Amino acid sequence: MFIKEIALNNFRIYKGTHSLFFTPDPLRNIHIISGNNGYGKTTFLTSLIWGLYGKSIREVDDVYKTDILELGGYSNYLKSCMNRLALKEGETTFSVKIVLSDVNIPNLPCNELVILRTCDYKKGKDNVEIFIDGYINELTREVGSDIFINDFLLPKEIAKFFFFDSEKIVALAELKSAESKRQLSKAYSEVLGIKKYEDLRNQLSDMRLRFRKSSASKEEQDKFKELKNRIEAIEKRQIAIDTKLLEHREIKVTALVESNEWQEKLIRQGSSITVQKLRELQEKKKELGEQKERLQNKLKEYLDLAPFAIMGDLTNQIKEQVDKEKQQDKNKLDNKLFDKRAKEILKRFKKIEPKKKVTKDVSSFFESQLKDILDSYKIVSEEVEEITVPHDFSEDEYKRFSSIHNQLSTSYAKSIQHLIKDLRVNKSNYTRTSNIISTAESKEKDEIVQNYREQKLIADNAIEQAEKAIETLTEEKGALENEHASKLKVHQELARKIRVKERYKEKDNVAEQVISELNAFIKKIKVERKQSLEKRILESLQVLMHKQDFITKVEVIIEGDLIDILLFNDRNEQIDGDALSKGEQQLYATSILKALVDESNIEFPVFIDSPLQKFDATHARNVIEYFYPNISSQVVLFPLLNKEMSIAEYDLLLDRVKSATIINNVHEDLSELVSTSPKKLFESYKKLYNYHVLQH
Repeated sequence: MFIKEIALNNFRIYKGTHSLFFTPDPLRNIHIISGNNGYGKTTFLTSLIWGLYGKSIREVDDVYKTDILELGGYSNYLKSCMNRLALKEGETTFSVKIVLSDVNIPNLPCNELVILRTCDYKKGKDNVEIFIDGYINELTREVGSDIFINDFLLPKEIAKFFFFDSEKIVALAELKSAESKRQLSKAYSEVLGIKKYEDLRNQLSDMRLRFRKSSASKEEQDKFKELKNRIEAIEKRQIAIDTKLLEHREIKVTALVESNEWQEKLIRQGSSITVQKLRELQEKKKELGEQKERLQNKLKEYLDLAPFAIMGDLTNQIKEQVDKEKQQDKNKLDNKLFDKRAKEILKRFKKIEPKKKVTKDVSSFFESQLKDILDSYKIVSEEVEEITVPHDFSEDEYKRFSSIHNQLSTSYAKSIQHLIKDLRVNKSNYTRTSNIISTAESKEKDEIVQNYREQKLIADNAIEQAEKAIETLTEEKGALENEHASKLKVHQELARKIRVKERYKEKDNVAEQVISELNAFIKKIKVERKQSLEKRILESLQVLMHKQDFITKVEVIIEGDLIDILLFNDRNEQIDGDALSKGEQQLYATSILKALVDESNIEFPVFIDSPLQKFDATHARNVIEYFYPNISSQVVLFPLLNKEMSIAEYDLLLDRVKSATIINNVHEDLSELVSTSPKKLFESYKKLYNYHVLQH
């Protein structure tokens, strides 16, 4: 799949129509789009994602979800994307057009596919049209344009792997929380195409439930109905809670803005601090609050291991025991194989016909001697008493426990100490900053200040009420989720006990067989692709990292709906992600991304913002030479020249660069796309930048 053209019209800073054309070239697959901060690089990427997914953009990345929430909903978010100058001049629509070629749609010829998403500012709604070779196709009408894009072009669950910010992907290397592991697992299932098989299995299970419901007795049907009604009531309440949560979060955001505005007015009246300084303090307070939350979450994760640390002797005993169990299992298996081979050797020995006849006693003597010699080579002596096996860990359970034990034995205590120290420093800084802000508000109680304080108090009370409502609703939502899972389980158990009517039996048997085969297939493909993913991540790491043999093994552990990725050194010791430098974490995350893109077998262009952030010279060279040219047949980089990419680094890439574009900012409401020769990129950038400085 190849993007031939991207056209923006009145989208944010791009007033009017601005088109960018790409030409395919198998030898030069890199395209550069550069511009200063604030000129429209991120806006260009956002336009692409919005053009593809519209309202579902919030499901691609949390940054869009936050933006939509803070603006008070998707309709307000759309209005924020309208170019201000165009709106002032009477225009009320903006759009994004994406032209694709080499699109593989099963059983449907397609030379060119056009996606056109348009928004009407007055209505606060967007509309998408898809044209295949110039015409609207029945398939897109039948399934819907958004579903067509998701199913046939690029699933939104894995879009972040094709549109990614190198500076932000470090979070992928910090798989700490269950939620982050669950999100990666979901994306992994999409990448492997497993989700479609899981959906089919779930549909077949639902069909079997319907068979049983139809086959149930009057009493069983009443029970079914009661359970179904309660499950539906829970699901409706969950939807209502989600709506209420969104409302209260929007109220909280609005009240926060108001509170900050009244606080600024208080500062102005007090004249004890500048507004700029206040904003800096507010930003610092916000960052300290976010840091506190991160530290507390990390401490909570470490405290989950506290029972193991407290019972250190017992944990060590368990480790010794499971090691012995593993060794005993290995010895038993080895001895079993040895006994089998020993029997074969004795059998062949007995068949040997000596040149001279020997007596039976002599023959028996040599057979006995040979048997004794073979027995002496057994791995476990017969005299060693066999140990009991109280734990009997599976291979994955053994690896998981060994990983926990290794962490407790090495970095655990120091990590806890550092976290507690960091929390103490954070608390001190947060209190000091809050006190400075509070002091800035103090002044004799004149009427204006009193009024400002009253208004601020109203806003703060609204924030407090919204937070209480959010907390109450979140608790209710958690309780409902537990009840929902419980009722579903009872519903399924009841279905299993009911005998299916004769007319459904054959269908039910076929469905059961297919579900069984699907389960086996899903398990098999997960194991196979798990090994492939491990291999790909390791290969990428070894190519990109300059520390020789720093990482020698990668393990992907899949448990239920969670996925974890473990790194090991040449001593088979697990490497803690926190021990990696920021540059190494980015390389690690980059390797995961490349592996997932390769595993997906999805041919889609890759867009990379801030391409060389936090890389040292050697890492940057490796990424330029081995990563960017090979991740996709079309790669679009958005570097900040001279900061995120130097001339020397660009020269390493130049032979693979097909096109170069500079985003030139004309004024605050207009940026334009200026094409230039790849060889003259830095020269053209310098001219445009100097001209811009002179103009301003």
